[in-house]
Amino acid sequence: MKEMRMEQKGLNREQKEVLLLLKEIDAICRKHGINYYLSPRLTWCAVLGKEFPKNPLAGAVLIKIEEMEKLRIALEAELLEGRAVESMENNKRFPGLFLRYENKNTLCYRLHEGRNFKYPGLGIDIIPIRSKNPSKRARSWDNRLETGWIQICDGSRYKTDIYKFFCGCLVRAFSMIGRGRLGRKIYDRICRNQITSDTGKYVLKWSRNYTYTYPAEVFQEAREAELAGTKFLIPCDEITYLKETFGVNYERHVFADDLSKTPVMVSALVGCEEFLKEAGSLRSQIKRRRRLFLADQYMRHHCKEYADQCWDYAKECGSREELRIVYNGKKEYIRNLWENRELVELDKIFRPCTKMMKRCFKTEEIFEMDEEILEIYLEYLRESGNKKLLGDIEKYRNGTEN
Repeated sequence: MKEMRMEQKGLNREQKEVLLLLKEIDAICRKHGINYYLSPRLTWCAVLGKEFPKNPLAGAVLIKIEEMEKLRIALEAELLEGRAVESMENNKRFPGLFLRYENKNTLCYRLHEGRNFKYPGLGIDIIPIRSKNPSKRARSWDNRLETGWIQICDGSRYKTDIYKFFCGCLVRAFSMIGRGRLGRKIYDRICRNQITSDTGKYVLKWSRNYTYTYPAEVFQEAREAELAGTKFLIPCDEITYLKETFGVNYERHVFADDLSKTPVMVSALVGCEEFLKEAGSLRSQIKRRRRLFLADQYMRHHCKEYADQCWDYAKECGSREELRIVYNGKKEYIRNLWENRELVELDKIFRPCTKMMKRCFKTEEIFEMDEEILEIYLEYLRESGNKKLLGDIEKYRNGTEN
């Protein structure tokens, strides 16, 4: 296959954070001799020389399920500051059999999922590829337990049939021993039953709606491929890998979700713990988003509109943070200008602030700055006679304080 020129462009903040997490997983896997593989979408980008995905939820890698526990232990042993690893092993509400490696200093809050993640930051999903369990009875029981677990954690997002309902009731009955304890038992059982070297095929359960099957030869070895200027591991037979996932015309496959279609609040400048602390309980909003999500299965109008609003608001918060940092760096200069009553220079300095204030009024907020700078700005407005802007600021400022 011909080498294709990389079509990389400048990455935004969210893409850089996801790429950084991929690099950290790559370093730990290489150190401990664990083979991982980029997800089908990331492999598609690497093989065809495409740019890094814009969707903040696109970061994912695959790992053989018998090595997943080894990787979890390695990640937790070498956990960097501001990072977290979540799974059914340590989170009683975790929505499935995979790992999630997260950056707690960012925000990726999915309102349709609610409390599934303790630390809803930008992260990488580490999804297992499963061998064909030689015992059909064990495989059937494992499938019931896993389906039931997903049903009680994340069942509101999907249509429920009789089989899923039965599995959900079964796991709810078992959860009387303790939900956290049950999650660990299911996780350990499935990982233990998958330890086998004799398999002809591997199965990838990407979601409840998509399952892919690959020949075992695809994952026999790993090879390197470059993505966003960094070398990562992909399956040795990447062509079969992509054909089995996207079809024979994989080169022309179109991804329609550059921005997530589900209601997601994303920011690389806002820490998830800080956000949850300030936001408080979001239970009522989560219930409303779930109702809209379910209604959107039949009437496709609410969720996409709300997703766009969340995305735009997250970007707006990033712009505010950038401008806040700029003003903090000029605090001494602004103080001197005000003491000398240099109104012309102050007008130039505060022009971006005025524009940002007017943008914030659309969401009934004000541009929050350092308290001293804000007081100087308000005094400057009184001095220059801009009563309308001053009145709007006082109105929304009082509303915020209340």
